Amino acid sequence: MWKVRRVIDKGEDNYALVPEHPRATKQGYVLEHRIVIENYLGRLLNPGEVVHHKNGNKKDNRIENLEVMSNSDHVRHHHYEHGKRMVVLKCPDCGVIFERRKGQTFLQKGSIPAALRSAEANSR
Repeated sequence: MWKVRRVIDKGEDNYALVPEHPRATKQGYVLEHRIVIENYLGRLLNPGEVVHHKNGNKKDNRIENLEVMSNSDHVRHHHYEHGKRMVVLKCPDCGVIFERRKGQTFLQKGSIPAALRSAEANSR
C-alpha cells in the first residue's frame, strides 16, 4: 500500500518518508508505526485510532508489537497502567463526552477549583 522511501530516527519515534500519504507532514513524513499497521490492515487508520506499542518501545515497529486502539482506550490503558483512574464526563452545554484523570476534574465531591471558590466568595 505505502512505499517507504526512507526512515529517520527522531526522538522517541521513527518517521517514514511517504510524501503521498494523506496525513504526511509538509516534509512528507509519517510515524513509521502508522505506516506499518496501515500496510498490514490494507487501509488508513481512522482519525480516532492510535497505534499502541505492546512492549512500550516506540522504535519496535514489528507488527506483532503493534495494536490498533481507540484513542480513549489507549489513554485509559496507560493511565490504569500507572495506577490512575479515569472518569467519563459529559459537557452539560454541548453534550461532548470526554475523559479526564479523576484528580483533574472538579466534578468530585468537595473539590471546587480555586477560580470558582473565589467567585462564590465574592458573590456573598
